[in-house]
Amino acid sequence: DLLNKKFLLSNLFISTKSVKLKDVIAFFRAIKKDNKTQLYILENFISKGYLIADVNLNFDKQGKIKDNFKVSGYIKDGSINLLNKRKIDRVDLIFETKNKNVNIEDLKFSYEKINFTSKKIEFINHGKFVNIEGQINNDEVNLSEKILSNLVDPLFNISFKNIKFDSENKFFLKINNKFKIKDYEIKSLLNINELTIKNDVNIKNIFPNLQSEIKAKNHKTEIILKKDNLSINGNGDFLVQKNYDQTKYKINKIKDQYLFNLDYMFAENPVNFDFLNYKSDDKLKTSLKFSGKFVKDKFLNLEKIKFENGSDFIGIDNLELTKDFRISNIKSANFNYTDKQNKKNIFQIKDNKESYVISGKVFNASKLIDDLIFGDSKNENFFSQNFNLDIDIKEVYLHDKHIVYDAKGYLKFKENNIFDANLTSQFNQNEKISFTIISDNDQKVTTL
Repeated sequence: DLLNKKFLLSNLFISTKSVKLKDVIAFFRAIKKDNKTQLYILENFISKGYLIADVNLNFDKQGKIKDNFKVSGYIKDGSINLLNKRKIDRVDLIFETKNKNVNIEDLKFSYEKINFTSKKIEFINHGKFVNIEGQINNDEVNLSEKILSNLVDPLFNISFKNIKFDSENKFFLKINNKFKIKDYEIKSLLNINELTIKNDVNIKNIFPNLQSEIKAKNHKTEIILKKDNLSINGNGDFLVQKNYDQTKYKINKIKDQYLFNLDYMFAENPVNFDFLNYKSDDKLKTSLKFSGKFVKDKFLNLEKIKFENGSDFIGIDNLELTKDFRISNIKSANFNYTDKQNKKNIFQIKDNKESYVISGKVFNASKLIDDLIFGDSKNENFFSQNFNLDIDIKEVYLHDKHIVYDAKGYLKFKENNIFDANLTSQFNQNEKISFTIISDNDQKVTTL
């Protein structure tokens, strides 16, 4: 046999005591002719850890290890260096590898002071790629601002202060032999018991009691992450003003496009719409529902908006905003509410392509007149383009005690200012009123 250079050993069984994990990888790198690069990378990623294992090796006639080798055992106190200079610590697990497949059970590890566990993770080798499938959970943990800045800041431009949560996570990864992820899916059930975010948006004109920090509690959220797709579906309580509000939300991200749906129930928190001279009644049931589409750096389309406060109602269809959140178009809107002056407003707005038409029973225009004509003339830049507004309203309040009837005509807006207008209405059977604006270059002539 020696003359024929045949390898006499066909099987080798090794039962180890506690040995360093790095030494085991170095041993396999020495005897395995293939996958040396991958084993070298793995050896350098592992900083510490101990292995106790039973190794069953089978050899062919040339002395090469057959693919049907079997290794089982457990790893204790492992530590893995990551590319971002952070570590996965306190790694404990039971493993078995057979026919190039690996099963991991009773996994425990710690990352950024979060303790994770897993009952089972499977590595299934398909030759040119490996499927990794399993479940990882964590018990309730309370994370500080410092830890959150390491975990979240690279992903979101949000100033998190703290979070207390637990989670259940199922995952699937498809990785090729060059360690590139070709496909993946992660399903997470997230229970957020406490969350605090720094509020960087000033919208006190809408929410007058807006807090410097936004808080959340009792949130149950399902997150599904796939290649080019992210979906978030959940519900819970938000503290934006003085009382916790209830909300339900759905977000679906497909590449650069976000589809969203939000139901928000206010709990004795006021809502103001200054441009309508409106303030909600805190004691009445108040809700806001909206859905739409957002494409980053392109546009925001609010397909449906529905606001209700007692019997007050505001509904808007297809409100389109530019990337700098200026109004580019609105399909239709319906208004039925009582304003701050205790005046009833019932009117609607529709887009007839050539102009917008505002029509209805009654409209309190006193604040609008103050803002557009007699008040501060600063340009608010609400609209992204010029437009015409045709008017046909039965009753219009010009002031608290002054009302006109059958208001008809038009307003033309250029760069968010009225540059042309022609309105007529009737005080009573014998008295009429007309209002006109004629612009010529830089000159504007107004008659009343």
